[in-house]
Amino acid sequence: MLLISAALLSFVAASPLRRQAQVTETQQASSPVATIYPKSANGQGITVHGTIRPNEDFDSYMGIPFGQPPVGDLRWTPSQLYDYNQTTSINGTDYRQACMQLSLLGADSATPDNPGAAGVSEDCLFVNVFTPKGASTSDDKLPVWVSIYGGGCLSGSAQAGDPVNLMPTANSFGLPVVYVTFNYRLAGFGFVSGPQFAKSGSGNLGVSDVTTVLQWVQENIGAFGGDPQRPSVLQYLQPDQELFQYGIIMSGAPSISTLGPIAEVQPQAWNRFFELLNCSDTSVDQVQCARKAIYTTDVENAYTQLFKEFNRGNLIGQTIDGRILPATPYSLLGQGRYAHRPFIVGDVTDEGTAIASATNASSFIANIRGSGLFTRSNETIQKLLELYPDEPSVGSPYNTGDNLFNKSSTYKRASSYSGDSMFQVARRNWLDVTYSQSSPKGAFHGTELNFTRGRPTEGQPWWDEEDINVSKALLEYWLRFIYQAYGGPAERNTIKLEGTGRSVVKDDFRTEQFDFINSVNTEYSR
Repeated sequence: MLLISAALLSFVAASPLRRQAQVTETQQASSPVATIYPKSANGQGITVHGTIRPNEDFDSYMGIPFGQPPVGDLRWTPSQLYDYNQTTSINGTDYRQACMQLSLLGADSATPDNPGAAGVSEDCLFVNVFTPKGASTSDDKLPVWVSIYGGGCLSGSAQAGDPVNLMPTANSFGLPVVYVTFNYRLAGFGFVSGPQFAKSGSGNLGVSDVTTVLQWVQENIGAFGGDPQRPSVLQYLQPDQELFQYGIIMSGAPSISTLGPIAEVQPQAWNRFFELLNCSDTSVDQVQCARKAIYTTDVENAYTQLFKEFNRGNLIGQTIDGRILPATPYSLLGQGRYAHRPFIVGDVTDEGTAIASATNASSFIANIRGSGLFTRSNETIQKLLELYPDEPSVGSPYNTGDNLFNKSSTYKRASSYSGDSMFQVARRNWLDVTYSQSSPKGAFHGTELNFTRGRPTEGQPWWDEEDINVSKALLEYWLRFIYQAYGGPAERNTIKLEGTGRSVVKDDFRTEQFDFINSVNTEYSR
């Protein structure tokens, strides 16, 4: 997961929803039903009432609680499996609210990948299960595809992964799956840092939610027709390797994040945060004091002010917390301390064009230098300026000659560097290490999402035949991997998917640039 640059940020909030809504008699009579037997129910079956949405040919079970509401004394604590002891039935006919987040487009924005005004809540740990029709009553157990949304630890929701096109596409290939999406905590509730949160064990809480939902899948997915021994994880965040079978990593690899020890990340800023909550007295448990604050007013206002005074990009994100991440992903990878499972890892060609913000030479140098805990040396900066010259023909989007797309020449230079340093270098390093251990913006960061969800279909003017072909090829490739663990060509080769066909290409582009960035990895805190 990466921190994503944005021009406008705001903290959005909404009132908590009730955990369970009433199930109507009509829903009981017509909806698909699954009965789960979680350990916390002590042998009592919990009936989950799903739905078949209009014009869809698959069963949907949405808004199922998988974790205890992380509110009150459970705010800023690792997630726990939901206690079903007082539950007899669940209305699973609609999505529940997303987790609290920093909206990338403003408080009144609402898009599938950024709920905004569509609704968020601190009480947000819900899972959604989508199955072929009647799967819950079938003796056949299907592979399970667990999808984890991106958003740089700042924003996103399970609803972004709605499989309205994916499910019928999988069925058309004869490769049906049980598809799972879920919410995990974000931003100031899921990826905090600073000495106070280090002391309370509050680092990487969003990642703990991933582990918890995988535990829920192991315990309950059989009731929906899924095989608990065959879960595959899309874009995972270092969850427990015993909880999944295969992994598919989009846009980067675990070694890409710029991480620091949780207690050393902007202590002055976090002192200010607790001061804003009237919890600055160090003689008491400051985090416990903050747990008593009202999130829709006190906590929201504190974060709003904090991000006016400090760069949120240096405050929110994954950290070395000693519990989930004992060291940087880069060093853990080199030590062989990673999930030894079959995986696919891939990037799009022009990852950096949607992220690069530099508009001139000075801002490009500032971007290279970095900020916060980690900055590059003058010698490193000089070498990177040589490796990424101000020559539009070699910049990103690649293979577009001297076309600047009405932008400055720095745009293509910065896009090339950003895409490599944040995505491509980590991907190749991950593949090199794991292979040796035997286990107009072009195609910019995020463009693959529509294709992995099967959205390009006939009859839509914004998609052409080549788009449809790429989407089908990518989905079929992933589905066959989930079924058979076939990962494509070995060694330094990658599968290139285009609208006109598939090909195998040598993964040796920009080797000098990649090798140099890897050689100074400590300056990126990898």
